[in-house]
Amino acid sequence: MENYYEILGVPENAGPEEIKKAFRELAKKYHPDRGGNPEKFKKIVEAYRVLSDPKLKAEYDQKRKFQSTFTFNFDDFSSYFSQNLFDQDLLDIIENFFSFSTKDEKNLDIYKDLVIDLETAYKGTKKEINYDREIICPSCQGTGAQDKKLIICPYCKGSGRTTYKSKAWPGILFEQRKKCDACQGKGKIPEKICLNCQGKGIIFKKEKVIIQIPPKSGSQLIKLANFGNQNQNKRIGDLIINLKVIAKYPFEIIDNNLFLNLEIDLFDAIIGKQIEYNLFGEKIKIEIPPGSNQDQIIKIKDYGLENKNLYVRIRIKAPKKISEKGKKLIEELKKEIEFD
Repeated sequence: MENYYEILGVPENAGPEEIKKAFRELAKKYHPDRGGNPEKFKKIVEAYRVLSDPKLKAEYDQKRKFQSTFTFNFDDFSSYFSQNLFDQDLLDIIENFFSFSTKDEKNLDIYKDLVIDLETAYKGTKKEINYDREIICPSCQGTGAQDKKLIICPYCKGSGRTTYKSKAWPGILFEQRKKCDACQGKGKIPEKICLNCQGKGIIFKKEKVIIQIPPKSGSQLIKLANFGNQNQNKRIGDLIINLKVIAKYPFEIIDNNLFLNLEIDLFDAIIGKQIEYNLFGEKIKIEIPPGSNQDQIIKIKDYGLENKNLYVRIRIKAPKKISEKGKKLIEELKKEIEFD
């Protein structure tokens, strides 16, 4: 069980003011926007929420005494802090953190599939990627305002949150607070709507990037940092390219190892042979040992993708047509060959 007193750095007999003071200092110090660790910040907020609530604190102390499980729920977290927090600036950074940590937060990364054939991957290439991404409107600098002037939102009176009532059962009303739809929780709206972005602060832009695919590249994710979407908080996602390498017969790709189905005739399998094979412009020598069997594997190191190996799978071709003379010769040959 987490030690909330230790997280806040306060003794177990600390009073509300001491807990509040410790939380204020730690929250501002460790907020992710200020270079802090998101997980540590979350634990600090969780610890304060529990220790500042007499009911939750009593339950926590009791559970901790017997080292049983204590479960904390972050639901309606915003409502609690909106009603109880002492510092509007601190409220803003807390709500900003939990707003971009929720499932509803838009992922700024852009994903693109890129499919290439085995020969292209083996030789290496350059590929042009065209895509659309969201960027901060250059006209209003993301404010959504034509002259970059904002006014207090008349719907939430600048708080960024609105209160609404819902009826669950006859005669029973529930009051809840949520992010203001008009200003999206910012507390301010444009005085004059930006004509370039229609007040959104974000526009679409066509982008083009050239990526270098090195020789013998296998299927992988290629991340181009800061080439994704932007948002009004000036966060930028990544462009993530899902490179897929596909092979056709006689090749197969398994975990970036190459498998070559090599057809040889019956007599080469019997007596053995050295074969020179053109592997996408690179000539390699394949030693077929005498007495090779169907599906026998010959390993050639470092000729696969991503420094993996090439495995040659023997496929023996039986003759389609044999003359009468050929049949007699084979019968004579069988007398000279030992089979296991």
